[in-house]
Amino acid sequence: MKNPHPGKALAVVLIALGLQMAGCARAEEPRRQPRTSEVRPLVQQLLDTQEIQELLAEYMRLLETRDWVPYAQLFATNGELHFNEYHLVGSHVIRDTMLKIAPTDPKRPAPSAADLLTNVSVNVKGDVATSTSRWTGITLGPDNRPTVTRAGHYEDTFVRESDRWRFQKRVVHVDVTPAVPAAR
Repeated sequence: MKNPHPGKALAVVLIALGLQMAGCARAEEPRRQPRTSEVRPLVQQLLDTQEIQELLAEYMRLLETRDWVPYAQLFATNGELHFNEYHLVGSHVIRDTMLKIAPTDPKRPAPSAADLLTNVSVNVKGDVATSTSRWTGITLGPDNRPTVTRAGHYEDTFVRESDRWRFQKRVVHVDVTPAVPAAR
C-alpha cells in the first residue's frame, strides 16, 4: 500500500531525528568541573569513605577470628556496641565482654562460619560519618555445604579519634535467625 502523504512521513522522521540529536547534544555536554577550592574537600571525603570501608572490612575479619583486643580498638574510647541483649560502652568494656562471652581457644580452630558484608553505604560529614550495611552469616551444615544461618543489618556512627576513624556506635540488628523446631 502506497503512502498518500510521503512528504508528511519524511517530515515526521526528520523532526524525530532532530529532537533525538538535540537531546544527545545536551546529554554529551561536559559536566562542570569542580573549582580548585572544591577539590580538596572532595578528595578528603573520598579518602575518609575508603578508610571507613577498610574499617568495616577489618571489623568482619576480627569478628571471624575472634581477635578481641584489636577488635575493641576499632571502637572509640567511649564507643558503643549494641547486639542481642548487650549494650556495651567503652572499648575496654567491649574487649573484656567479648573475651568473656566468646573466648578464643588456641587449641580449637575457629568456627567453620563466615559473615558476608554487603550493601555498604557510607555518608561522611566532616569528622563524623554514618553507615548502613547488611550482613549474612554462613555456616557449614551437616552435609558440609554452606548454609545461610542468619542475616541482619548494621547501623553505624563513626568518629575521627586520634586521626583514625573508629566506631562511635554500632547497632547490630538480626533480621533472620534459624527456625526453632516446635516441641512435640
